[in-house]
Amino acid sequence: MPKNIFIFDIDETLLCHGSTLIRLNPLVMRTLSSYDPYNTPPGCYVLHKEKITAIMQGIVSNGDAIGFITAGGMEKEAIKEFYNREYGINLGDRFEFYNRMQSKLPSLQWIAESNRTLKSNVIFVDNCFSHIESAYKQGFTVVYADNNCSDTTYGAQYIEQLESIVTERSRQLAQADVNSQGATLMFGHHADDSDDEAPPLEFVGSAAT
Repeated sequence: MPKNIFIFDIDETLLCHGSTLIRLNPLVMRTLSSYDPYNTPPGCYVLHKEKITAIMQGIVSNGDAIGFITAGGMEKEAIKEFYNREYGINLGDRFEFYNRMQSKLPSLQWIAESNRTLKSNVIFVDNCFSHIESAYKQGFTVVYADNNCSDTTYGAQYIEQLESIVTERSRQLAQADVNSQGATLMFGHHADDSDDEAPPLEFVGSAAT
């Protein structure tokens, strides 16, 4: 089963600088971060911290990938440290990261091509509707982050969508594991019954992949 690649926008999707909070719906949950990746006053806020933490940890538990495309200038090491501090996740060094991208479609296309995966396996999350629309038209799976001041749902919809995607992915992986175990029990058998050392399993069929 191919892995999903979750590609997140950063600003006003996962976090928000204190100077730009006015861009958010006032009901969007925000928590002052213990780490400011911008390193400029008045600090940085984590959006929907509790629920996004659970979502991120679910993505990692499922063996899926996390990456970023941002129009902003945040550096790779800064988002890596932010994830470690706020979500308790070590991204390592080889995650997808593209900054200062006014157009995000070329990076999305490169991610799909370089990972040799279907566009539908790349899940793009952004609070900018024009980026979401262009990615959707090209066949990527998209989640609009409804955090903006013009949104009346204050982030509830994209949180629900992400939770649903992660939960369904967990179910699929669990079912695939059950199917794999069932196929082994069904098709594997000993060639004969004896008290001698058990011979290698002989298979009369193979598990579906």
